[in-house]
Formats: sequence, structure tokens, C-alpha cells
Amino acid sequence: MAIGNDNSSSASTPPAIRLPNRSSLGVFLQVVNAIIMREVRARFGQGNLGYLRGLLEPVVFMGGFLLLWIGLGRASPIAVPIELFFLCSLFPCTAFLRTWEYSSSAIKANVGLLMFPVARPLDFFIARIILEATSQIFIFIILATIVHGIFGEVRHLPDDPLNVLLAAVSAILLAAGMGLTTGCLMMEFSTVEVFMQPLRKVLFFTSGIFFVADSLPNIVKDYLWWNPLLHATELFRISYFSEASSNFLNKEYLWGSVVFLLVLGLILERRLQRKGY
Repeated sequence: MAIGNDNSSSASTPPAIRLPNRSSLGVFLQVVNAIIMREVRARFGQGNLGYLRGLLEPVVFMGGFLLLWIGLGRASPIAVPIELFFLCSLFPCTAFLRTWEYSSSAIKANVGLLMFPVARPLDFFIARIILEATSQIFIFIILATIVHGIFGEVRHLPDDPLNVLLAAVSAILLAAGMGLTTGCLMMEFSTVEVFMQPLRKVLFFTSGIFFVADSLPNIVKDYLWWNPLLHATELFRISYFSEASSNFLNKEYLWGSVVFLLVLGLILERRLQRKGY
């Protein structure tokens, strides 16, 4: 009996390891940071060529449209250089479309990692939003520096930097709402993905890259008014250029659309979480 008791004592459970106390916010930030690092490696690779490609793609994209516009003998719709008009028109649209496309697949592409209790579906979504938004803003700053430096357009520096920032944030948050909403719908209905690409093309050509809204016929403006991305583009341009103005812009509708899509996306994500991924 004594021997048995001694064995029982020696086989007792070892003391638990004390883990450092961390706040929920601290854990969240660490998880999101880890996901961002993982996404950076998966997207750009180990070398610098991936980062260079990420910069060259929008440069080639903008340059191609600029050459096409000049080749057609078109002029800038407002009294600013054509290259700067295109840059400030393309940025809200590309920031929206790229962020929407990249974030919409965040949950579906990382379902396997949800086995880790510390990782939540929204963490992957937020990480992709931060990564893509940072990339797009960084690319815009580089391109704007090139345009202002090489073309000597110093006099066309942002007229209202705060509203320029708010316009960029509105386009990115609008994309976040669309990404979360469509991403959750894609998890339940695979056919949703079929309509994504045509919808992106429609939004691209109606987002104000090639025109200013006030120059359109009233019947066209009545339909395009419902496109919140066009309002974001108009807000970005009138904030950047003192020469620009817009009777079309409705900030209440723009920010109302942002709030509506974000709330709808969060509701769909909670519903999906209850059903199981």
C-alpha cells in the first residue's frame, strides 16, 4: 500500500505553466499582425520583386489609360493636367475595387486556420483590409510624388488634405463593407462569385474615372447617383483640386452607404458564425 501511494504521488499532474496576462486588445493586435505578415509573404514572396510588381502594375495601368486618352485627343474635364486628373480619379476606384476583391475572399481562403481558437474570421478580414489599404495609399503617394516632381505640378498639391484623407477612407471602408458582405454570401451561395466580376466592371466604368458627374445628362446622373463609389471619387477630386466643384456629391449618402454595408456585413458574419463555417 505504501509503495502504491508513493507511485500515485510521483504521477501527479505537474503544475500548470503560468502564461503572461494579456489584454484582449493585445491578443487581437498580435493575431492581426501575424496574419498580415503571413499575407505579405504569400502575396509578395520573400524577395523585393513582389513589391516592385505591386508598384509597377498601377503605374502601367494608369499609363495605358493616359496614353489612350491622349491618343484620342481628349483633354482633362477640369482645369488641371490630364495626368493628375487621371491619378486622382483612378485612386478611389482602384483602392475600392482591389480592397473589395482582396477582402471578400479573406474568410473563405483561411477557413482551415479557424481551428486555432485565438484566430477569428474577422481577424483575417481586418488584416487583408489593412494590408491592401496601406498598399494602395503607399502606391498613390509614390505616383503623386512622381507626377508632381517630373511634370512640375507643384501648384496642384492637395487643396484640402483632411478631406482628401476622408475621401480615401470612405472608398476603403466602402470596399470593406462590400468585401465582408459579399464574402459572407460567397460562403453560403457559390453563385454570388459569378456576378462579382461583371459588377466590378460596371462600377469601374461608372465611378468617374473618365468624366465628372456634373457634365452628364440629368437622366444619366439620376441612375449613377445610386453608385456610392462615384460620390467618393467626386469627394476626392474636389478636395484635391481647388479648381474642381461638384453639385452631384452627397456626403450623407456616401457615408450612409458605408455604414449600411458594414453593418450588413457584420450581421451576415454573425449569422454565418452561428451556422458554422
